[in-house]
Amino acid sequence: MKYKDLEKKELKGLNELLKENREHLRALKFSVGSQQEKDVRGLRKARHGIAQILTEMNNRKTKNQETKKELKKVNDLENKKTINQKENDNKQDK
Repeated sequence: MKYKDLEKKELKGLNELLKENREHLRALKFSVGSQQEKDVRGLRKARHGIAQILTEMNNRKTKNQETKKELKKVNDLENKKTINQKENDNKQDK
């Protein structure tokens, strides 16, 4: 699966796909270990697919954290402006 396809999937779909790929990798390891499967490159492809899924999930997590930080900064700035305005109003009233 291409990475662009992973970007379009929802988180639930990514979790299901990750579970399927891990199960497939486990089955491949057993078949290669028991010499039923000779295509060892399949292990590499399976690990690569798992890594791509985990990377996309981590990127989404990071984006969410960055968004939360930015929103917090904006709220903090607005709160400071409000506090400063109130202080200035109090000074002018005196």
